[in-house]
Amino acid sequence: MRPAGSIGFIFDRIWAAIKCEALAVVAEGVTTPEEFDAMFQVNTGAKVGVFRMMDQVGLDVVFESRTTNSS
Repeated sequence: MRPAGSIGFIFDRIWAAIKCEALAVVAEGVTTPEEFDAMFQVNTGAKVGVFRMMDQVGLDVVFESRTTNSS
């Protein structure tokens, strides 16, 4: 039996990894946020890309969640 609330927790873990890797490949100069979003949309069928989603949430919120959850 799955604990209540585990689906949200699983999604949060996967989403955190996707954001982390998206930020890493852009920081390394492998791609741009726009190119990454386009690739993400094509490959997942999502309506918006990772960087657009982070922007919609608020970059301050994304930053705070990364620094809070990294400890």
